[in-house]
Amino acid sequence: MKEEFIRVINLVKDGKLTPEQAAELIETMVSKISVEERQANQSSRKKLIKMEIRSEKGDNIDIQLPLKMSKLLTLSLAVFKEKIPDIDLNLISKQVEEALEHLESL
Repeated sequence: MKEEFIRVINLVKDGKLTPEQAAELIETMVSKISVEERQANQSSRKKLIKMEIRSEKGDNIDIQLPLKMSKLLTLSLAVFKEKIPDIDLNLISKQVEEALEHLESL
């Protein structure tokens, strides 16, 4: 991007652009950079799914996974049966699948 700024400055120096035209060009270039940076930041941020399982006995499980690995969550629910024997895996599995479907539509 630095090269583009220098080209604009040289165009002013050579009399091919007025300072006002150069200012407009530079302003457009800067706003384009801002949009691209925001888009890059949004796509690079990890999207996480967080799940909290609470039992009446105080056996609690907190899970945080990247959204891309969310299918792993539904596959690993059976492991929690050992930690919380009276857990309703069908209910939790259904809730997780519904939440994932909703997230995919977003």
